[in-house]
Amino acid sequence: MTRLFWWEMEADGYVAPIRKVKAPRLNHEPMEPISLEYVQELLRTCHSDYYGVRDRAIILILIDPGVRAQALLDVNLDDLNVDTGTIRIISK
Repeated sequence: MTRLFWWEMEADGYVAPIRKVKAPRLNHEPMEPISLEYVQELLRTCHSDYYGVRDRAIILILIDPGVRAQALLDVNLDDLNVDTGTIRIISK
């Protein structure tokens, strides 16, 4: 029994108003994947300067293992290992 319905057990004849609320119907169809050609086009726009290398790494990290954007944003310097070229990502 959820916290919303505790008073129903305590008071005779009381019905919680939340019982009248219907849950919204959500569309859970999967999104179309990004085409390989589009990914290659994105990677071609990355130059060889600092920002281009950074952007290329971000694109590959988001696409290859399927990391969520928020998980990538939560990465700290302590999560990077320059010696091995690895990154620790903590995700749900």
